[in-house]
Amino acid sequence: RIEYSRASQYFQGPEEQANDCYPTLIPNWDHSPRSGRAGHILVRSTPEKFKRHALVSFNNISHKAIEDRIVFLKSWNEWAEGNYMEPDLKFGRGYLEALKEAIQDIFYH
Repeated sequence: RIEYSRASQYFQGPEEQANDCYPTLIPNWDHSPRSGRAGHILVRSTPEKFKRHALVSFNNISHKAIEDRIVFLKSWNEWAEGNYMEPDLKFGRGYLEALKEAIQDIFYH
């Protein structure tokens, strides 16, 4: 088990600013359904923490030409691995709203 806040600091880096590097946003992760006790599990992810992660990645690509402003969103709907952006009972539309706000904050301020 790894704290999302601790792990997310390694999700991005200065290499994201290179034109041939495309960042990946990770809202959450739990690999234990596939790998059992050996699986990696991120804990205490929240929409607010995810938004901070997204803001850093979007800021890292904001200087690039429009056609190179590409960011991947990991496993949009991997429910079994806890890595999804769809509304749920715990946060509602929180992750979707956080993503929308991060896009607006960086690209439409």
